[in-house]
Amino acid sequence: MFIKILFFLAKIAPFRVFQAFGSFLGFLMVFSNSKSLKTSSTNLKHVFKSKTKEEIGDLSRGSVRQTSLSLMEAIYVWSNSRDFSRKIYPLISKVNNESKFDSLLGEDKGLIIISSHIGNMELLISWMAHKAENLIIPFTKVKNKTVNNLVKRGRQNYGAKMVGIDFKSTKLLLEHINNKGTIAMAVDQVPKNKNRHTANFFGNACYTNSLISNIAKRTDCNVIYCSCTLGKDGYQINIREVGENFFSDDVAESLESMNKVLEEDILVSPEQYAWEYKRFKGYIDYV
Repeated sequence: MFIKILFFLAKIAPFRVFQAFGSFLGFLMVFSNSKSLKTSSTNLKHVFKSKTKEEIGDLSRGSVRQTSLSLMEAIYVWSNSRDFSRKIYPLISKVNNESKFDSLLGEDKGLIIISSHIGNMELLISWMAHKAENLIIPFTKVKNKTVNNLVKRGRQNYGAKMVGIDFKSTKLLLEHINNKGTIAMAVDQVPKNKNRHTANFFGNACYTNSLISNIAKRTDCNVIYCSCTLGKDGYQINIREVGENFFSDDVAESLESMNKVLEEDILVSPEQYAWEYKRFKGYIDYV
């Protein structure tokens, strides 16, 4: 019931109200020394071994605050997904390297967009769906059925088609790319199926999803990286090219090339990355 009330409020309240909600939630998460804060600290210590205790603490708190902010902002975006031009697009202050994105999108072949959990994912998805017709997004169901339905409906209102991550969906994604369509997927989560391979992420081994790499190698398509981070003047879309090694037949080389693009983007604003996700699960112990 509370979630539905938030979604209703998002349709009538300004964006800054939900930013205030997000900031307050972030304060509570930090103040309570939440599990998210502890996991963030564990990951950051593993990745940035040369940083001081104070620096790790600052980054951990910043990451939890950003995730809390993004969660509340996402509710606003989902609720207003049918009104992109008036309520969503004005939240984006800048698009870096948009000409490259448009160039690849305009070519006579499929396009794969890879992303990571940094900044505002929902704002990025809404922008991608607005730019690319017939966008398909592989989607892992949210455990809460009410939230899952609201998220799915919101994203579909952008114009995106949500599919599961299984054998049938993989076949669908291949067909879609071969038909010159566009797919988008966050590639920084630990996969649970045969697409799980080990690759370095910030110099540390972790399980990495090879689904997108496999699709790219089996089709004649373009691949690009996109993210949405908070800048001085608001949110900005960041577009980066992937290296040639991404298309390597060597799985480890391809996945490390993919992770390298994520690393480069994350290092610009490390406090905006979702470090509370157990990215190194299976390789380090979490509290």
